[in-house]
Amino acid sequence: MTLPLDTVIHGDCLEVMQTLPDESIDIIWTDPPYGNNNNNNGDLIARREVALGRGEYKPGETDRPILNDSYEDFSKVVPGMLDEAARVLKRSWCCCCCCCGGGGPQTRFADVAQWIDARLQFDQAIVWDKGGLGMGWRYRRNYEFVMVSHRKGGKMKWEVDWKDKRVANVVRINKIIPSKDDHPTPKPVELVEHFLRLHGKPGDIVLDPFCGGGTTLVAAKRLGMRYIGIELDERWADYSRRRIESENGAIFNRAGDEIARQSMLFELRNHTERVKKGRGSRRLPGRASTCSRRVMWMSPCRTFPARCRASAAGAGSAGSFIPSPSIVCMCPISSNVPAHPRACS
Repeated sequence: MTLPLDTVIHGDCLEVMQTLPDESIDIIWTDPPYGNNNNNNGDLIARREVALGRGEYKPGETDRPILNDSYEDFSKVVPGMLDEAARVLKRSWCCCCCCCGGGGPQTRFADVAQWIDARLQFDQAIVWDKGGLGMGWRYRRNYEFVMVSHRKGGKMKWEVDWKDKRVANVVRINKIIPSKDDHPTPKPVELVEHFLRLHGKPGDIVLDPFCGGGTTLVAAKRLGMRYIGIELDERWADYSRRRIESENGAIFNRAGDEIARQSMLFELRNHTERVKKGRGSRRLPGRASTCSRRVMWMSPCRTFPARCRASAAGAGSAGSFIPSPSIVCMCPISSNVPAHPRACS
């Protein structure tokens, strides 16, 4: 069977995964329902938007219930997905499955860990520190788990040097607060990218059986991987397809910005050498803004201050969307490098 690569399939993952060949998938990264009936008794995000004066809450119209989020459905679809995962995963590749953090009264995280260990080789419960305080009281929720496992009898595929001590089992990436038009429970693209980089490489096939708003697919595409997304809710399947189409244009913009960035770095290095040899002035040529100690160069991003975008005129399409690690800080005169664009003079 030919795999349906780089597609979003509207359907039940338990049925669709049965059509995939044995040992055909390199990585599974997924964010299934948590079994908590989130959003099923009124849309929390929609109500928040109304409280902020950004719209009108219409029960039954603005609600975005999460399918299979009752405990009964959750306890069927997640073990069923893991049954198929144990079959379709290649021998030494991994499965990353999100689940809620510890805390009562339900112990869903323990259920997921036991289901995984019965079917796959459980490896780690990675803590995703979402930053800030979440819902609840007393011990407010600000973390979730990403359960990492691999096929029994295989080894965990690891694409970084095992001596690299920077890879901890706590990942600190800020959560996303979605608008009323977004998927109600999105994960940051950077979170998915973190795991895909550790366990995969360009060309690998990534499967997300509960692809929701398409975050896993976007992360895979950015890293040069192939992807298959499965989503039961037609609304979010269509949303994921549109998001992927939008990402195609964003990748084109980022490629152009990278060429411009490399050109600027080349110019800066040449200027630095001239300054060191006493053959050039301390003022940089062309587009860079200067101060007594440092220079900030960056790709334009709509999340940064206008004065910083203006200092990068010529670096790319002003206002184009570039992910957060797109800042290039370099000082050709001293080692004092500002850590944030607001430090730019």
